[in-house]
Amino acid sequence: MQRAERRGWLSFLPSFSPAWQTVFAGALVLVLTISGGWVYLHRPIQKPDNDKSLLKSSALEEVESAESSYEGAIDKLAAETKPQLENPATPLLANYHEKLLVLDSAIADLRAQAGLNPSNAQLRYQLLAMYQEKQHTLEEVLEAKP
Repeated sequence: MQRAERRGWLSFLPSFSPAWQTVFAGALVLVLTISGGWVYLHRPIQKPDNDKSLLKSSALEEVESAESSYEGAIDKLAAETKPQLENPATPLLANYHEKLLVLDSAIADLRAQAGLNPSNAQLRYQLLAMYQEKQHTLEEVLEAKP
């Protein structure tokens, strides 16, 4: 009974001999192989993008400019606190000095990483946070004048 149902379902196909079925299967494999090869050989070739214009977009230049001016302002603030930090009069100033050394090291590391990947926004945010912490610490040093 299953065979009759199967024949009924395939009844729209003419009855081919096994030899012709083999020929059609071989022809189908040949057509698929040739069309797959043609598609493979005629696919668009993607050239490596060596254009660095994305990394030097106007937004990145603006960020680098703002970062440079912010760094300059922090350096001026550091120059004002330098006498207090060179010879700390209190343990608090000594702690601020050590904290600033750690912050400077972290800033140097982040700047090196940002130099390798200038458009990484996460690195830029971390660098900004370090600069802000350094600024805040330097302001606290100025407020802690003996």
